[in-house]
Amino acid sequence: MASEVDRLLSQIRSETARELFESRQGLVTGIQPIDEAIAEAGRSSTDAALIECVGAPGSGKTHVLWHICAMAAMPQAELGGANRHVLLVDIDGRADLWMLAQHMEGVYGEAMRSGRGENGGAEEARRATEAAVREALGRVHLFSPDSTSSLIATLALVPKYLAERQIRGRVVLLIDGLGSNYGFERKEATHVRMASKSATPWFRTQQTLVATIQRLHQHTSCLTVATSLLMLPAAAAAAGGSSQEHARSDGTRQRTVRLENGELFRDHMIPRWLNVVSGSFVLEKTASEPDRSPTAISIAPIDSHSWLTLTDKRLLVRVGDHGLLLDRPRPQE
Repeated sequence: MASEVDRLLSQIRSETARELFESRQGLVTGIQPIDEAIAEAGRSSTDAALIECVGAPGSGKTHVLWHICAMAAMPQAELGGANRHVLLVDIDGRADLWMLAQHMEGVYGEAMRSGRGENGGAEEARRATEAAVREALGRVHLFSPDSTSSLIATLALVPKYLAERQIRGRVVLLIDGLGSNYGFERKEATHVRMASKSATPWFRTQQTLVATIQRLHQHTSCLTVATSLLMLPAAAAAAGGSSQEHARSDGTRQRTVRLENGELFRDHMIPRWLNVVSGSFVLEKTASEPDRSPTAISIAPIDSHSWLTLTDKRLLVRVGDHGLLLDRPRPQE
């Protein structure tokens, strides 16, 4: 009986009014469409936003995620930073912390030079930037699950991880590479045949994954951003012309995503995922012109009802040697 009481008590969240207020404050990334989705989620729900960025390999998803990581962990509020702990979940095992540090250095150095940070000379700004990067990296917690099952276990243990380290209030969850293990795990599950598709081991695992992400997102009230890989080609007829939604054989809906070059991809995530996310974006890397540098990432929102890519709201973000080249966001009052 005592152990059951302890288990129930461990599920009770307590926080100060300041922590509650801070957890509801939206993170400003400087990427306008994503910032708008974060703000909209804050107006329409007590939960923080759960943002999805989808794209083909090499479309800049990790660049965008690292930029959000840098802005979230930036220690100095006068530079537009959020001073939060970041849980960075790297599913495909390709996270490069040196590159993340370089990305942070670029973001923070630009913020220093913008005039909202240190007012001293170049050497003072350089030292301040290095100190900011070191402090920010101390708030980034990296997890590298190598399968969907280990990803589920990792996410399920996050509340305990935060409690043991007394990390409270402002937390951002970043998940990089949903779908990275899709081909292998679907192949492993093909030997199991069941009458209902929704009863296959793979589908049940995906249901558990989505439920775990949703539960963690709600439990921590944290901004969550996940990148998802586009890798399954879709026939043009399946998208019904300009529509980006069609029915599966079992009656549920499936999203298809059309890229600017006309390529169509069908979703590898189960239908329930579409009801969980509060905002979806298509990312594409634009071809650089021979005489111009750097390249750019196209970021376009997906309408949550029609699943059409809203090209009129597309944003082009240039990519430099040390990350995204953006106007620094203004710190919130």
